[in-house]
Amino acid sequence: MNIVFSTFSENLALQIDNFDVIVHPFISNRKNLVQKEFFKFQFFLYGSKNYIAQYGMPKKTSDLKNHRIIKYDSDGITPFHGVNDYMEDQKFYNFFDRRIIVVNNPITELNLVKNGIGLAMIASQWHNVLDIDLIKVLPNQFMFEEMVCLIYKHSEKDKILIDSLYEILLNETDKIKR
Repeated sequence: MNIVFSTFSENLALQIDNFDVIVHPFISNRKNLVQKEFFKFQFFLYGSKNYIAQYGMPKKTSDLKNHRIIKYDSDGITPFHGVNDYMEDQKFYNFFDRRIIVVNNPITELNLVKNGIGLAMIASQWHNVLDIDLIKVLPNQFMFEEMVCLIYKHSEKDKILIDSLYEILLNETDKIKR
């Protein structure tokens, strides 16, 4: 059995037929798949207390043009990937786009936010988010949830094995949450 653990790769959703089982964010519009939820990540726009003290708290989306945004390079799911969907006019987006700092891993992204370099979309479940005094910015406009699932095709062939794997992984996930 080919078991794959994946992140938020958009291309993987197109290649789902190449795997027996995958741990991946929910894949929409795939009725031929069984998708059992493990947990949900909630993402919010965060800034450090020092950053907010220095640059101010944005009160509305248009205030973000005065702020630096830190973005994880392969993170196509965050609102900053398609920021023009959130902004009212293209001129604002063109200006805003020059203020985006792109990094190559989420640990760097978190450290830059922690050190007051800019604002970033970060999972609220990320370890120590509360311990480093991050502040949610515009939580009503910039919040989304991503459900992570065990995904497999409707099939009786390996159902008992897959269900057992799901129970083991669910149990381990619950231990991590505690």
